[in-house]
Amino acid sequence: MTRKILYDSFCALRKHNYKIILPTFLVVFISQAFYYIVSKSSYTILSHTLFPVLGAVNQYYVLMIVRGSSSSCIHLKRSLRCTVKLWATLIILEVVILIGLLLLVLPGIYFTIVFVFTPLIVIDKEYSIYESFRYSKKLALNAKRPLFLLLFLGALSFFMQVPFHNMIRNESYYSGSFYWKVAVWFFSMAIFNPYLLSAITKAYDYLDILQKEI
Repeated sequence: MTRKILYDSFCALRKHNYKIILPTFLVVFISQAFYYIVSKSSYTILSHTLFPVLGAVNQYYVLMIVRGSSSSCIHLKRSLRCTVKLWATLIILEVVILIGLLLLVLPGIYFTIVFVFTPLIVIDKEYSIYESFRYSKKLALNAKRPLFLLLFLGALSFFMQVPFHNMIRNESYYSGSFYWKVAVWFFSMAIFNPYLLSAITKAYDYLDILQKEI
């Protein structure tokens, strides 16, 4: 299953390239740019309200591309209809993972894996918050290994961007490592992140189809 998900995700990204890469890049770039534009308190508010919702809506958009659908207007209407429920779901998800990490690290990792599909399910299925968490767990338990790998790669992608942001904060643009920091950041933003998003979305679609067949 792991090989199938990773390979199918690569094929989807190669087939639809800019349709997946461009919006994913823009969502992450805007969220990172605001860190340097607005005050810390304003960014904290945005990072818990607007940016997670944009990320989930973008993932739903990627899901529709993977499924071969092209009606953007319908997708946008459904996303808007679920905005409040989606925001509430993201807040609950963040609290659950944070509690898991504070108690012991392993519960936090477990919650991250089993509830990874929850925001997407809220939009795609229009389930209630409780049903979305429950269905996400049901799907994810059938693919713990590939999901753990994808989330590990997601953490790696985050750390790949740290040197670039440290350079921006310290304004050390003329250091000898300037070019490789920019190159690693751009690779993470324009290739690695879109691929991981495509892989997680593809995993959800694949597991959802299997569940329907049971």
